[in-house]
Parts: sequence; structure tokens; C-alpha cells
Amino acid sequence: MIKAYWRLFRGTNLLIILLTLILLQYSLVHVEYTAVFRINWILLVLSVILIAVGGNCINDCEDTVADAVNKGEQCVVGKRISIKTVKQIYAILTFIGLIIAIFPACQIHSIAFYSCFLLSAIGLYLYAKYLKQIALVGNILIAILTAVPLLLSCWFSYVVLEGQMGKNAVYIYLIYSGFAFLLTLIRELIKVVEDEEGDKVAGYQTLVIKIGVKKTNWILLALETVNTIAMALFVAMFAIEKWWILLIYALLLLLLPSIALMVKTCLASTKNDYHLLSSQVKLLMLVGVLSCVLLFTANIL
Repeated sequence: MIKAYWRLFRGTNLLIILLTLILLQYSLVHVEYTAVFRINWILLVLSVILIAVGGNCINDCEDTVADAVNKGEQCVVGKRISIKTVKQIYAILTFIGLIIAIFPACQIHSIAFYSCFLLSAIGLYLYAKYLKQIALVGNILIAILTAVPLLLSCWFSYVVLEGQMGKNAVYIYLIYSGFAFLLTLIRELIKVVEDEEGDKVAGYQTLVIKIGVKKTNWILLALETVNTIAMALFVAMFAIEKWWILLIYALLLLLLPSIALMVKTCLASTKNDYHLLSSQVKLLMLVGVLSCVLLFTANIL
């Protein structure tokens, strides 16, 4: 049963979100945190996690037809956990997440800040009910919502710490948010191809159903090219600045795997091929997150 809930909650994805927020915060912002800041930042992270789990729950509730085909025996909702139970979990966790978000928003006196949490919850609901059925729209929304937690953490820290957070740290937060958006969009499109059979049965009009696998692959390759060029630019910058540890890390663990991803996309033809591509992108995201630990070794903060 624990395994079923882990799948329902997307436990691995949640750990990546949590790890990203913690590592970025403590790698980029080197100040003495107050107790109030720590508590409200933890509440910010907890709110993000709860809203994300809620979004996963409502998505699976609305995706049972497609999941029955795409996931088969691994399908959780309606088999191991009832749809009613999952909807109750969604409502409770989303409500708690939105209540918790009030506290960090109050500390920085910003309705706009709180609105980001509220709009994220609404966006996840709309995605589950309607938007995932529309070509590209749902994929772009999920990519945006993946970047939002990083931006919220940066926003909160910048306001509360009142200038103690350097501009370089803000720029790096924005760079990681950009890569989070891009890699999530790439992975979303890979999953669209992987799940084509079940999405057809469910009557969705996803990108691959609208334009076909070949054209979807061209879009994927275009996005992967942007990612690879960006990685290459950072490798070049690390070389020019003689940040050797970052250079070796980025070259071997980010740039070369990004090139390999493009090659594998060209060769992909089966559902299993696209499943492996999706896993590779997730691994690339994790390696990218871990790279922030090395930032303090270079004198850039």
C-alpha cells in the first residue's frame, strides 16, 4: 500500500523538488537566518509540496481511462486506492497547502506572493480537468508550474533578507528556473509520445495525436538543441573563468548527456524508448540540481 501512495504522490518527483529548494537556498544564500525566516521558509516549501501532491491526486482521478491503457497493472487510482479517497486527499492537502502559504505571504506583506500559490492550485486543477487534453497548452502549464517554486523561494528570500541576498544569487535562481521550465517541457512532450495509445482511447487531443510522432520529435529536438546550446555556453564560461570543478562536472554530467539525449530522440521508435528518454531527462534534472552545491567553490556569489 505504501508503494501505491508513493506512485500516486509521485514521490521521486517530490524529492527532486524538495532537494532543489533546499540545495539552492543553502548553496546560494549565505547569511544568518532568523528563526522566523526558517519557519516561514519551511512553510513555503511544505505548501509547495502539499499543493503538488494534491495536483498529482486530482490528475490521476481524471486520467483513469488513459492510465488503464498506459500504465496497466501499475495504475493505482480505482484499483488499489478508490477514486473517492484520492479526491478527499486532494481536497485536504490542497486546502492545507493554501492555508500554510498565508504565513510566508504575511511575512513579506504580499497578496501577489500568495496569489502564486492559489493560481498554482487552480492551474493544477484546470490541467487535470481540461488543459492536458489540449495540445501543448497543458504541457507548457506544467513546465511553468515546475519553475514557480524556485521563483517563490527566491522572491521570499530576497524580500525578507533585505539586500543580504546578492544579485548573482538571484540570477542563478533565474537560470535554474529557466532550466526547470525547459527540461520539464521536454519531458512532458516525451511523455505525450509515450502515452499516445492511452490518450487516444481517452479522446485527448495531445500534440502527438494532432501532428504525429515525427513532427513532435522535431519539436523535441528543437527544445533539446536549445538546452544543449545553453549547457555548452555555460561550459565555455566555466572554462574561460577557470572554474575547473564546475567545468568538468558540466561537461561530463550535463553537456554530454544532453547531446546523448538528442541522439536517442532521433533513434527512438518504441514506447520503451520514450520511457527511457523520460527517465534520462529526470536524471539530467537531478544532476543539474546537484550542481548548485559546487557553486560556492567558484567565487561567483
